[in-house]
Amino acid sequence: MKSLLWFALVPGLASAQTGLTLEEALSTARRQAPSIVAAQAEARSKVGEWRAAQSNLGPKLTGNGFYADSRNGATLQTMGGMPDTTMAMPAGRTTVGNLMLMMPLYSGGLLESRSAAAKARATAMEGGVGEVIAETMLVVKEAYLTALLEQERVVTQEARLKAVEEMLRTTRARFEEGKDLQASVLRVQTESLMAQRDVRAAQNSRDKALIALQQAIGGEPGSPRPTVGALALVEASLTLDEYLANALKQRGLVMAAQAMVAAAQAEVRAAAARSGPQVYGQAMADASGDPMMRGSTFGVVLTLPLYDGGERRAMTSAMRAMLDRETAMLRAMRLEVETQVRQAWLDLQTAAQDVEAARSSVASAEAAYEVVRLRVEAGRGILLEQLDGLSLVADGRLALAQALFEHRLALARLERASGLSTPEVP
Repeated sequence: MKSLLWFALVPGLASAQTGLTLEEALSTARRQAPSIVAAQAEARSKVGEWRAAQSNLGPKLTGNGFYADSRNGATLQTMGGMPDTTMAMPAGRTTVGNLMLMMPLYSGGLLESRSAAAKARATAMEGGVGEVIAETMLVVKEAYLTALLEQERVVTQEARLKAVEEMLRTTRARFEEGKDLQASVLRVQTESLMAQRDVRAAQNSRDKALIALQQAIGGEPGSPRPTVGALALVEASLTLDEYLANALKQRGLVMAAQAMVAAAQAEVRAAAARSGPQVYGQAMADASGDPMMRGSTFGVVLTLPLYDGGERRAMTSAMRAMLDRETAMLRAMRLEVETQVRQAWLDLQTAAQDVEAARSSVASAEAAYEVVRLRVEAGRGILLEQLDGLSLVADGRLALAQALFEHRLALARLERASGLSTPEVP
């Protein structure tokens, strides 16, 4: 009997199996979770916008073809090319092939600032992707820990059932020897039926948790369910100050807010640069059946804005207001992140105390049950006391598993708040 009781009191003994590790679950989710895949695709779109803005810093070349049949001549213009070309066609039928090259020589920082703003927005999106990944990792961790908890419940209930079945065997033996009542046998039989019911309920909850875990990592709910290991205590690896420092450095919220401040600063510079001169170099080569339409042209184009009714000044003012907004948002994000870390730290401390309390309760229940078991075997106690003691032991073991689950989940939330659970963004 004592060996069966020991089996019932060791958490995770039956569930310590080779199966899906937490690291494997996180890695699988990192590759195929729909939320992560979608966020990464959106980040790539922002990188494309930055590269498009960056391309404006270099030369642009287009090839153009013109054909006109006109009595008085015509002016034709290309559409959709960069740079666009306008060609004055003489009277009659004329065909012209054209190459047009344009190169920015001086923009007063306008093009450079627009490129910097686009790059900063892409960086901000990467911070957002980091947040999506971290949140998905937290969901996976919670699903995995829930599966561990439900597995521990199965182990506890199965061990309780084995203990009750052993009690039923010994009670029947005593009854057959005339040392116990039939009522005692019937009472243990009832307890066995209740234990069987509890095992089935625990197995059902475990199987549902495994299906939820499969969904969390991006697998199909109908595909083979993963197996999990044992629930165990994991201590925090850093101090509160270290978690806070890491959060302000690594959290996607902070990184995105910092990037948006940089983007706003670049937009302010771009708006101011629009009031300055713009200089472009151009080169054009034409080939045509008309000798007068052949040749090449080189030139420099200078644009100097003189008066626009205050549009550029208003735009600069608007961009500065946006910079003030993004600066305030950065401070708000830092405060939000620090608050999350501090609250998660408090939750972890409380959960650790609950684990110790649960362990003490289990130890007390074990000691009390052993006393009752010995009393019953010596004929000085009643069977009902032993059954109640066994239930208290099982309840204590379930409470300890729940406390371990809450502690592991609190640690996962602390890591999430501090940015430790955020993988590198490609």
